Amino acid sequence: MLEKQTSSFLGYDNINQQLYMLDFVTPILRKNVQTALNRGESYHQLRVRFLRQFWQLRFRSEDDHSSGIV
Repeated sequence: MLEKQTSSFLGYDNINQQLYMLDFVTPILRKNVQTALNRGESYHQLRVRFLRQFWQLRFRSEDDHSSGIV
């Protein structure tokens, strides 16, 4: 009987420790995930800007070549 009570108290203690850790870790984890998402979004925005400028320069230079400007 004593072993069952001990194991149930240990299980209850483990649950309390896990809930405490979730309360502590959740804001930190949320902040890290948000930072990673922002970093990824910034990367994609820069990539789109770079590709847009690259293609504009490429088509502009082809137009200049075809019209005899260069």
